[in-house]
Amino acid sequence: MAETRPATEVLAEYAVSTRYESYPPDVTARAKLVILDTIGCMLGGAATRLGQSMLDTLMASGESGFSTIAGTQARFGAATAALLNGTNANALDFDETLEGIGHPSASVIPAALALGELRRSDGKAFLNAVLAGYDVGNRIGKSIQPTYERLQQV
Repeated sequence: MAETRPATEVLAEYAVSTRYESYPPDVTARAKLVILDTIGCMLGGAATRLGQSMLDTLMASGESGFSTIAGTQARFGAATAALLNGTNANALDFDETLEGIGHPSASVIPAALALGELRRSDGKAFLNAVLAGYDVGNRIGKSIQPTYERLQQV
């Protein structure tokens, strides 16, 4: 009997072994545009009541760190920065939508920025993290989406 490995283990190995060079140039070019768009959404979201309220609450916690909150002078730990920048990216609901899966940019890009800043990653490593995050996240998203026919029955 063949041993089967958990899907999360397979996806994790795939994500960490992926290299920037393995993605086609048109995919990396598109990723760069989506990153710029997402940073714009993060800046816009930082000025919203939601963004300001969340920032004020987190500032009151006293947490400090190395990761930047876009559009502010604030810095938090990587996880908090990813959460707040992700919230800001989606606050105005202008972030991209991918094939009905959702808004992956608001999750993937703030996390990659926070960790990239913490690790002092170069641009290629940052882009690779974004590409791998999209790739794995969208595989998961597509695997749990109902078919069009099934969706109509809900």
